[in-house]
Amino acid sequence: MLFAGTKSNGEKYWYGYINSDGSQYACVDSNVTDFPTCRMSDGSVCPQQDFSGCCNEEAGTCASLRGWWPTRFDAQFILYDPNDLAKVASGQMESWQPQPYATIDIDEYLYLNPPEWDLVELGWGDQRRNRIGDVSYDRQSGLLYV
Repeated sequence: MLFAGTKSNGEKYWYGYINSDGSQYACVDSNVTDFPTCRMSDGSVCPQQDFSGCCNEEAGTCASLRGWWPTRFDAQFILYDPNDLAKVASGQMESWQPQPYATIDIDEYLYLNPPEWDLVELGWGDQRRNRIGDVSYDRQSGLLYV
């Protein structure tokens, strides 16, 4: 079974904005304090300095729209054994237990050149969101359209 989409593969992810200083730096929305808004890829909370924020939305100094951002997004095909998913459906495995047997990064085959007016919403470079859209399989010709 193939899942296709944009996957967060960065070292950390946060709720806030793109940091103009580079994708390796978080830009947490410092107004949101009711849950940890920055986490490392292993699930631990980011270092305290990542929570200082880097822009002011009211003043218009943010480089992107607010949302969830990682240090890196990748367009991927993720392949699972359908038998593992059937085991989840029958209660033989927990929902988190199946793991992909293959992951294929397809970024090098994509144009990733949104129009300038979409950059504030989509991001750019490693932080470009929505890397791929719809995917369809043509069973008769054996082609996968992305």
